[in-house]
Amino acid sequence: MAYVIQKQFIIDTQDKSVGVSLPFTVGNNGFFAVTYTTKEQIKSDLKNLILTNRGERLGIPDFGCDLRKVIFEQDGEDTYAYIQNEIQNSISIWLPFITINGINIVSNNESKDNNRIDVQLNYTLSFAGNNSRDSLNITV
Repeated sequence: MAYVIQKQFIIDTQDKSVGVSLPFTVGNNGFFAVTYTTKEQIKSDLKNLILTNRGERLGIPDFGCDLRKVIFEQDGEDTYAYIQNEIQNSISIWLPFITINGINIVSNNESKDNNRIDVQLNYTLSFAGNNSRDSLNITV
């Protein structure tokens, strides 16, 4: 009889790295900077997912969000709804262990003049019986 093994993340220790931090920067060992906790790596993976356009990732054409296409669009509720839907749909497919608590789109004159979108994402990580809240600020 088959039984389900509970998904567990690796134990977070300071002596072993979990993954590569994004954006790429030079680390202490001369190579790329790395993350040492699962929470840091998930935040880095989330940033990678949101800032990647569909079709950019080789071999996985559906990976990412198409947020750059709204940079030059008119500011309004339709644009904000599109951004929220893109983020929610992508996270539900690629990072299903993240629960979105809120998406705030910051709109002020400075960001409009520079053709950028500031997004604040509040989320909860649910894995291995552990619920942890975090937030991520992204400028597109």
